[in-house]
Amino acid sequence: MRPKLHKAPMRSYAVDGTEFYKLRIDPSGSFVAVCGHDQRVRIIDIISGACLAISPARHSAIITALTFTPDCLRLLTACVDGCIFVWKLSNQLTSRMRGRLDELGLPYSENPLRN
Repeated sequence: MRPKLHKAPMRSYAVDGTEFYKLRIDPSGSFVAVCGHDQRVRIIDIISGACLAISPARHSAIITALTFTPDCLRLLTACVDGCIFVWKLSNQLTSRMRGRLDELGLPYSENPLRN
């Protein structure tokens, strides 16, 4: 017998009416980055559902990939036109991610290229 999902989702979020099609959870499991059809990226708090950040610029087309760096300092996004954006996360977001990783006893990578 295969395991089944619950009949209803645990949580459901709607952020300013935008439809999302791709997501990535940060290394600490605290936040989710989502791509919207408006070519912007948003960072959502998984527990509260609050939108904590929205990209100030847009990609020129649909975003095809996104990932957090292991050091919790940046979010990278790629677009169908071949353009890659590197977003610096706020000190507050980085601190919260690293704090949660510390609570869980999980390491995070220090960026050797950091100035």
